Amino acid sequence: MTYAEKLKDPRWQRKRLEILERDGFKCIKCGDTKKTLHVHHVAYLRKTEPWDHPSSGLLTLCETCHSRAEYTTERFKELMCKAGKRSIDLMAAILSCDSEYAELCVSSLMTTARSK
Repeated sequence: MTYAEKLKDPRWQRKRLEILERDGFKCIKCGDTKKTLHVHHVAYLRKTEPWDHPSSGLLTLCETCHSRAEYTTERFKELMCKAGKRSIDLMAAILSCDSEYAELCVSSLMTTARSK
């Protein structure tokens, strides 16, 4: 099953609705309720279906904030691969660029780690 097919699966649709309801059907970053809302996986867990991720690792973001989050994540991965030993300094610099999103991710990941 492709990832696009998994997002049409009733199990993902139920999980998505649960997260949207939890977050009040608004972007948790900017508060927008008019734009298309996405449920963002803060981190993908290997061999875990989208609907089996813990709710604490899922965030409601509007289309714009989701695009920014995805770009920031991909850019971060690229730079971390290149950074080597300087990765801690680089991580601090990147996270300072979008501290609100960084705080959301760290909080979400900490909650996910505690629930395991």
